[in-house]
Amino acid sequence: MSSEINRFDNALQGLSTQWSQVQQQLKSKNAQIRDLEKRVASLTDALAEANKSVGVYKERLLSAVQTFKKMFPQEENSPLPLQERVTLYEAKLKESPVDPEVLFELGVAYYELGDYQKALGTFTQLDKKTNWLVSHYMARICTRLNQQENALAHIDCAIRLETNGINYALMAHIAIQSKLADTARAAIDQAKGHNFDVTKLEEQCACLQ
Repeated sequence: MSSEINRFDNALQGLSTQWSQVQQQLKSKNAQIRDLEKRVASLTDALAEANKSVGVYKERLLSAVQTFKKMFPQEENSPLPLQERVTLYEAKLKESPVDPEVLFELGVAYYELGDYQKALGTFTQLDKKTNWLVSHYMARICTRLNQQENALAHIDCAIRLETNGINYALMAHIAIQSKLADTARAAIDQAKGHNFDVTKLEEQCACLQ
């Protein structure tokens, strides 16, 4: 009888040991599961941030495309040769002397034709306080006319209305022409922040030092 009890006790001890091992394994598995849950949560957060970044990139890309279309409307809307465009908008201007769209298109045509004085006179008739492209083009024109101080004033006005890479890049270009290294570097940094390629501007700016 005693031996039977001993065997029973030994069997219970064996089962108890096995149960303890099972519990340890369960604890280990639970710890692994919690670790995996944390990793999944971390990956989920990373994926959400990545989706946000993609959304921001899409918005910037769409903004850049829209800006390009505004900067170069003739590429899409006007297949006419440059001189014919000038003639067309001059005729339209006689019919509608204060039409801002006609004045803008005519100013762009004059600028691309190289008639900077007429371009400047045309853009001067437009309200630069509400349309940043007017100030942007006036800055370009003044740069062509070697009126760097006026060019800086116009591009500053454009930036107050629209902080984009194109405006900051033009400010950097004007600042480099005016040998204003600090202003150029600051504008280049801002253009970089808008994903604008400033490689050539950085090379030109480096020559000022």
